[in-house]
Amino acid sequence: MIFDVLKPEEFSGEVDSPPFSTRIEYRENWLGDIHSSKILEILPQVRIKDEDSLDELKNRSKDSNWEGLIARKDSPYKSGRTKDMLKIKEFFDDEYVVTGLIMGPQRVILDGRELEEVMLSAVTIDHKGSQVQVGSGFTIDQRRHYYRNTNELIGKTISVQYFESTVDQHGKHSLRFPVFKGLYGEIREI
Repeated sequence: MIFDVLKPEEFSGEVDSPPFSTRIEYRENWLGDIHSSKILEILPQVRIKDEDSLDELKNRSKDSNWEGLIARKDSPYKSGRTKDMLKIKEFFDDEYVVTGLIMGPQRVILDGRELEEVMLSAVTIDHKGSQVQVGSGFTIDQRRHYYRNTNELIGKTISVQYFESTVDQHGKHSLRFPVFKGLYGEIREI
């Protein structure tokens, strides 16, 4: 898949690249008729003009079973993580009762040093008859607190955000990318 074209010195950050739209135009001209290739494929780029065009792309993504979309600013290339690219995924929220807690070592930074500390690693929830672990979304302070105060979480209802519900070859249900969003009845951070 070819989705962008950069010179080595642009990729390394030695020089600024042209904006994304210019690079895409260059890609189209430089690669010419590559559509007959069995090895290389040009990933189509679509300009989002307004909210309606974004909604249309999101619907196409859902209908095509894509994981999501990437929205990109028309800016020069930046290596590494950048705020010029945004993942757009449809997520769902549901409420679940915590059926179990998993404690274990977590890496924390204390006084500039990396240490391991035993605290809450994940909670277990029942999703359609299957036990599913939710470990993402907890702050370090929450992990420490619930390690010391297990009664405040076990048997309680939590909000979980996830990308999709799945079923494996054995009929076991699970959640893709489950994230703890908050304890039901508490004020949730946004």
